[in-house]
Amino acid sequence: MLGVILSFGHYAVHAQTGLELRAASVLVGHFETVFYAKADFLSSSEAYDGMDRRSAESLRLPFAVLLGGLKHSTTRDSGELLTKSVAVILGARGFRAPDGLGAVHSERCYIVIMGGNNKPDIGKYFNLTSSGYLDGVRVWKWSAQLGEFGEEAPKRPSIFYAAQVVGSYLVIANNRDDFQSVMRGLKVKGTSQSVLAAIPDWEILGRHEIWAHRNLRRDGIIDEEAAGLSFVTPDVKALSFFVDFEKQDSFIRILSSDGKEEPRLTRAGDPPSLNHLSEGIWEAMIPFSENHNEYSPLLLVLDRFGFGVYI
Repeated sequence: MLGVILSFGHYAVHAQTGLELRAASVLVGHFETVFYAKADFLSSSEAYDGMDRRSAESLRLPFAVLLGGLKHSTTRDSGELLTKSVAVILGARGFRAPDGLGAVHSERCYIVIMGGNNKPDIGKYFNLTSSGYLDGVRVWKWSAQLGEFGEEAPKRPSIFYAAQVVGSYLVIANNRDDFQSVMRGLKVKGTSQSVLAAIPDWEILGRHEIWAHRNLRRDGIIDEEAAGLSFVTPDVKALSFFVDFEKQDSFIRILSSDGKEEPRLTRAGDPPSLNHLSEGIWEAMIPFSENHNEYSPLLLVLDRFGFGVYI
């Protein structure tokens, strides 16, 4: 499939490090959706690199629980941790509706990539948490009331497990099984090139500051609406998304099992409109400026990746 993808030469690009590739391969192998963002984008609450504030806020939503959890783990400025990091990659699956209004919640694991020689003393960022050991690694655990489960369950706590793995990674998850699996995966040396090569758009995705990929599951879905699949046609096998800051646009790509028939992500006739790139590959451009309208294309994109909001 890589051969049928258009060249990425017309997009503004940057190269990811070996540390980032290793983390991405582990999460792609464990989760349905993987979402990547540079740490300096997440550490800010303002506009970013020409992107207006509202668009930036929308794209930070998948990481909101992480950012809120870090604030409850320490008496220090938790934002300092992200300013000393390179990027954050999120893996998610098991999408569930909130109780009442609110954001979709899921089983999630975040990998904060510290990288280089700038590895902070992680312990000082968890001075309000309890700690123990798992597989010989020190683990911090805490909870916080963040409203993650909807307006009708405001006191239900969000749970966090955190550990520093092989020096350069901070792993934070909301369940012990995924937490342990990801830690063990990161300890295996090297990058699983076969995992990343299986992503049709990887040569494009891996060269942008914000990207996401989802291999759509069709079995064992807990809640089709919460999973963002209500209007997605059965031929859609995978979704990819990336942001081009130079063009001030973002792009969503669809991998379809039907080489000729146009797939759908929304009700028939609703935006976004798709362009046919090649057999089984479709793309829609989503300008940031449209995010100011009542209809927000970026929020629609997040919904299709499992990060919807009930409003």
